Amino acid sequence: MASSDEMPKPMPGGDGSMPPGKPMTMGQHIIDKGAQLIQSLKPIKKMSQHVCTFAIYSHDMNRQIETHHYATRLNQDFIQSELKDLAQTYGKFWCTWQVDRGDRLPLGAPALMMSPQMSMAVKPELIKKRDEKYKISSHELERKRIDIAMAPEATRSALNYADYWMVTGKGFAVDVQPTEMKTRAPFP
Repeated sequence: MASSDEMPKPMPGGDGSMPPGKPMTMGQHIIDKGAQLIQSLKPIKKMSQHVCTFAIYSHDMNRQIETHHYATRLNQDFIQSELKDLAQTYGKFWCTWQVDRGDRLPLGAPALMMSPQMSMAVKPELIKKRDEKYKISSHELERKRIDIAMAPEATRSALNYADYWMVTGKGFAVDVQPTEMKTRAPFP
């Protein structure tokens, strides 16, 4: 049984509505403020492009979520060419915090997420909710991007794990198993 399928167990010391732990002490607040003064976070502050997309869980393709990514500012003239490059990739990432499941903290095994393509339709209610939230029209975007092609089908095969789910209809799940920790590693 893949642990990604399991609901997280209740967190100790409460009803599960709040992550465990104590409030920060005054000393911790002072250290936090000091770190904020010292660290500029310049690269992060330059991120200003918001990309919203949809993803499906590899082990449960009926479970779809809206995901958000942030990138550095792009000139609007280059967005179309950027999307053409992006469409040639196999959009996958590891989800370590399954908030759609109700996790208050990253719990359990990570889940492989995939970008729905060709054979996988995104739930209409997710698209509608996103369109309303960002005041966009998915139909209009689709019309403008009709000339953007995905990776050639010739590159897809059962041996190509990037498209394994599209070829076989099967995904991957991570199982968590207890194991003995090795306290000493041999020197090479």
